Amino acid sequence: MTTEYFVLQTAANSTVTEAAARSARYVMALSNALVAMGFLSQSRNLFLPFSATVLPTIFVLGLFTVSRLVDTSLEYRQCLSGIARIHRRAGGP
Repeated sequence: MTTEYFVLQTAANSTVTEAAARSARYVMALSNALVAMGFLSQSRNLFLPFSATVLPTIFVLGLFTVSRLVDTSLEYRQCLSGIARIHRRAGGP
C-alpha cells in the first residue's frame, strides 16, 4: 500500500510539473510572437505574411495546450482519488 501511495504521489506531482511547463512554453511562444509582430509592424510587406502564418500557429498551439492541460488535470484528479482511497483503507486523515 505504501508503494502505491508513493507512486500516486509521484504521478500527481509529474502532472502538475507538466502542466506548469506546458503553460510556460505557451506563454513564452505567445510573447515571442507578439514581440516579433511588434518589430515587424513597421513594414506592411513583412507584417501581413508573418502574422498570417504566426497567428493561426499560435491559436492551434493554444488549443493543443488547453487540451493537454485538461488531460493532465483529469490525471491529477485520478491520482488524488487513488490517494484518498488509500487513506480510507488505511484509516488515515
